[in-house]
Amino acid sequence: MGFFFEDRTYKFEDKLKEEEEQQQQQQQQERMLKQRERMLKEQSPTNTAETEQSPLEFREMVRRRTCYSTLRNLIDVFAVLSFISLIILGFIYMVIGAKANPSFVIVILIIGVVVGGLGYCLVITSKEGSLLLVDIADTLIEQNRKKNKSNPES
Repeated sequence: MGFFFEDRTYKFEDKLKEEEEQQQQQQQQERMLKQRERMLKEQSPTNTAETEQSPLEFREMVRRRTCYSTLRNLIDVFAVLSFISLIILGFIYMVIGAKANPSFVIVILIIGVVVGGLGYCLVITSKEGSLLLVDIADTLIEQNRKKNKSNPES
């Protein structure tokens, strides 16, 4: 008869251990969910400090969280290559022009500087315009993601 009670006691203790393990697992899952929610809140611009940011801060945030990092890097590479080619072509233009007409060296230098400056402005404008289009795409993706998150039935 003592064996019967001991067996029930072991079963009861085993059930208690299982329940404690389940509670610990649930608590751990809840902690992980809270931590994940905290991380998402930190990443999303839902608090007032991020929504009331300046346009430059917003642009930097969009560029940090971009979906098109490869395209942005490619745009930067093309801009650098364009600057390098402008310098090389300007140097070649001035050397060839100076050899062709030595009496017009000053005019050729002035024309080279003006054309180089215009080329520089064109490269900067092209780069910023390209990044602007990527910023627009990133912003639209973020807005649609938030819209779908708040209205999942659509």
